Amino acid sequence: MWDIFQYIGVLGPYILIGFSCMYLWTNQQIIHLQYFGAGAAFNMFINLIIKTLVQQPRPKEDLTIGDNKYEFGLTDEGKRSGTDRFGMPSGHAQTSAYCLAFMAPIFSAVSASVSSHFPFSYFFFVYLAIATGTVIQRIVYKHHTFPQIGVGLVLGAIIGTATYRLAKRTIKGVLQKKEDDWRFNT
Repeated sequence: MWDIFQYIGVLGPYILIGFSCMYLWTNQQIIHLQYFGAGAAFNMFINLIIKTLVQQPRPKEDLTIGDNKYEFGLTDEGKRSGTDRFGMPSGHAQTSAYCLAFMAPIFSAVSASVSSHFPFSYFFFVYLAIATGTVIQRIVYKHHTFPQIGVGLVLGAIIGTATYRLAKRTIKGVLQKKEDDWRFNT
C-alpha cells in the first residue's frame, strides 16, 4: 500500500500531464493542448528559476536519502544533486496545481455540455485525488515543508489559470462545418 502511495506521490505530476494530453487529444482540443504544453513548460521553467534564486534546502529529515527506489534525480550514493537539493517551491505541488487549474474549467465545460447534474466530470475528482495524494506524500516523506508546498500550489494555480484564460481569449469559438454556398475563396 505504501509503495502505491509513494509511487503516486513521485509520479503524480507526470501522470496528470499525461492524462491531460491524452484527454485534450482524444477530445480534439488541439489548441488547448498546445497552450497546455506551453504553459506546462513555462510552469517548470518558473519553478527552476525560483529554486535557483531562493535556494531553500529541503527538510533535513528528507526520506529520499537511502532506500528509495521511486525518486528521480538521485546520485548513485542516494543523494540529491543540482537544483533538486532545493525545495522552494515544490515542483510536484506546482505541476499538480497547474494541471488541476488548467483542466478544471475544461472538465466543467464538458460536464455542462452533456447536461450533467455535477459541475465537474469524474475526471476532475481523479485529478484532485492524484494531486492531493502527491501533496500528502511530499509532506509525509518530508521532501518539502508546508510553506514549500503552499508556494508551489499557489504558483501552479496562478500559472494554470492564467494559461487557460489566455487560451480561452485566443480561441474564438468552436469551428463548425459550413454549408457549401458555391462561392470561391479569394
